[in-house]
Amino acid sequence: MTGPRKKQAAQAKKVPKDASPINGVVPPKEYRWKPGQSGNPRGVPKGTVFLTDYLRKLLKMNDYQAAKVLCHIILEKAMEGDFKFVKEVWDRMDGPVRQEVENTIMTHYKVHKLEDVEDAV
Repeated sequence: MTGPRKKQAAQAKKVPKDASPINGVVPPKEYRWKPGQSGNPRGVPKGTVFLTDYLRKLLKMNDYQAAKVLCHIILEKAMEGDFKFVKEVWDRMDGPVRQEVENTIMTHYKVHKLEDVEDAV
């Protein structure tokens, strides 16, 4: 590329530092975030304790004794043949079974496989 095209390509790559990461446009000043302003003001309040965090803390107590007991209970139930627990053990050991999902799209009321459409593009 030489001449005007090279200059146009160079200008196209220049994006202002305060431009939107979505469309590359600089928003008007009244719509920009102020320093220290949250992007999610009604989000989770600070200091919120989540059940998962509390459970982790409890399981760590006494050298993970509660976690060890839970593991034994789960294994016992699996050995008794309770399928929920068998599945849980398998999922923890090998990971959950992957499920294939076929993607299709409709164009002009004709259904095409997504792979076929991508090959045509």
